[in-house]
Amino acid sequence: MARDREERVRPGSTARYPAGTVRALLEGPHVSAATRAVLEARLAARTTPAPRFFDIATFATLSAVCERLVPESIGRVSVAAMIDTRLADGMTDGWRYDAMPPDGDAYRLGLLGVDEHAHQRFGAAFVSLGDAPQDAVLREIQRTDVRGGVWDRVPAARFFEELLAEAVECFFSHPLAQEAIGYAGMADVPSWTSIGLDRLDAREPRAVRRTRE
Repeated sequence: MARDREERVRPGSTARYPAGTVRALLEGPHVSAATRAVLEARLAARTTPAPRFFDIATFATLSAVCERLVPESIGRVSVAAMIDTRLADGMTDGWRYDAMPPDGDAYRLGLLGVDEHAHQRFGAAFVSLGDAPQDAVLREIQRTDVRGGVWDRVPAARFFEELLAEAVECFFSHPLAQEAIGYAGMADVPSWTSIGLDRLDAREPRAVRRTRE
């Protein structure tokens, strides 16, 4: 006999919200107007827009780098496009390391440095390399195992740190990524009452699995 039963969400569980639940939550009364406007804009954004800040070649490098750092396996989430939009709109965190140039310059120079190192190590542009060589290039930049060119002007480890942090932030700020990991924290109007491991608030979707018995 087959029946539906509720599956409890445990730490480390692979359970995820069913597709569409976070988007449905956005339309409900539990999300403030300001939060809803921001997240709906992210949902509506095109995944492959023409870059506004970077030229085509540099944007292609950024896209390839982001794919290695945060695999964009969830459709319609383009980390590179989100970074390009931020820079084109002149948005910043309001601070930067004193060893780093302004954000836009840091990105352009750092991505040029990625390609320079790819050519030095493998004789080809970063976008032309396979997964393993791309990972090797990025690891060497992260470890500051690079010399000359751009890296005489930009600290490689700082560039990698800043790029990785923004890529992760962009990815998990997108509603589809939040849906994939079972995150409903954008429901910011009421307070959360069920706090603790293995507990769900009343308004959170429950993952359902069909089993045979």
